[in-house]
Amino acid sequence: LVGVDRETVDLLQVLDAVAAEFEAAAASKDQDLVTDFRANVGRVEGDAKRIRSAVVALLQTAIETTQASGRSPDLRDTWVMRDTA
Repeated sequence: LVGVDRETVDLLQVLDAVAAEFEAAAASKDQDLVTDFRANVGRVEGDAKRIRSAVVALLQTAIETTQASGRSPDLRDTWVMRDTA
């Protein structure tokens, strides 16, 4: 098993940082990357690197599979994270 580095993770900070990293990729496909994160998203206990990797994978897939000038589905309020440990 791979070790998990548990720490307190600020989800808003992770979401904002990853979104900023993908703005150019979205723009290159004539897509607007629009974020609407609630300020009270909060903090979770987890592995920051794994959480970030999951968010990167979701956003990367959304950009890659959305047609130019298209819109991906609105995923607000649909993400659920559970502690499996």
